[in-house]
Amino acid sequence: MRAFGTGHPDQAAIVSGLFTEPADYRTHGLDERIEIARLYDGREFLYRLVRQLAE
Repeated sequence: MRAFGTGHPDQAAIVSGLFTEPADYRTHGLDERIEIARLYDGREFLYRLVRQLAE
């Protein structure tokens, strides 16, 4: 994997932070939506993840 075309090898991980039930997965569709509670849960998860990685 390359870091955005810089030519330097790098490791990357993609974490969305949006956790939903498979039946409720509607991102990038005609009826794209997510529950408000799931949005706030994802925000809190990503906040804690970044805080831990920054230590």
